Amino acid sequence: MHTAPSFPIGTPVDLGGERRRWFSYQDIENIALHHRREVMACRYDAIVGLARGGLYLATMLSQMTGIAHATAYYDRAAGTAHLHNLPAHRPMRLLLAEDVAGKGHTLERVRHALEQRGASVDLMVICWDDLSRHVPDYYGVKLAAGERYLFPWERSQLAHTSPERTGHDDLAGWLTAFDLDGVFLEDVPVDLYASDLQAALAARDNLPALPAHPDWRSGGLIISGRLESDRDRTEAWLARHGLAPSRMLLRPSLDIAPAEFKRRMLIELGITEYIESELAQAEHIASLPHVVVWHYDCRDRRSRRIACPPDQARVHP
Repeated sequence: MHTAPSFPIGTPVDLGGERRRWFSYQDIENIALHHRREVMACRYDAIVGLARGGLYLATMLSQMTGIAHATAYYDRAAGTAHLHNLPAHRPMRLLLAEDVAGKGHTLERVRHALEQRGASVDLMVICWDDLSRHVPDYYGVKLAAGERYLFPWERSQLAHTSPERTGHDDLAGWLTAFDLDGVFLEDVPVDLYASDLQAALAARDNLPALPAHPDWRSGGLIISGRLESDRDRTEAWLARHGLAPSRMLLRPSLDIAPAEFKRRMLIELGITEYIESELAQAEHIASLPHVVVWHYDCRDRRSRRIACPPDQARVHP
């Protein structure tokens, strides 16, 4: 086994009491960078990416090292491994790349299929733990007991979806939620709320609707910093403008800041993506590294992705 990176890989997050380690695409690239010279020294004939999770690591390694890229896919229903672009010569030395060395049989069966083709196979994974069926030759992180992993391509699995949803229908579980003020209507100046609350609320009620956000669809989800006590007048405004969210979550009281309320709701509901109009709030919400957060400017109708700085990742909700 080769030495794991000495620098931090992954960000611990707490999702409703479940301990996860979030691995970003940057983390995966850092693992590949750490091991690239060792991989080159071993003179592999090809790096085999196991679809789908192993493809990112395998592609990065192939680009960094110049080693040929091959792919493998395991059909669980049929119990067969499909191998593509393997070197023609025999014997051959291969590096099999996967996201996690788990408890299942996928790695074992793909590795066996490669060996039947005359290959000597080493293994690289992003993470593994004491329950893994295979100990990797290269890895990024060994997970602590009870800690689970979370990869960027698994965001949709956090969403609450029907039991009939298959593992390959990711878009069906990709849940996007929207801010209200600053997305559907202009924001009323903050100083007006401070000087005359009733006048501010009346002005807000009379604002016209903005052009629809490009990603908004009827039946979408709104999570707003408005107070629950404003629900009736807010629903009336939405109805006047033909906006019909499937659900609208409003802040229960002034005791919780708007951005923190939104952040907690994203965790509770398994939201994948959030559209926020206020930059400071977007930056706070983006402390959840696994959520895609966009700052939306309603004046030019443009969005900017807000990334979570590694040193600002929040562990607890």
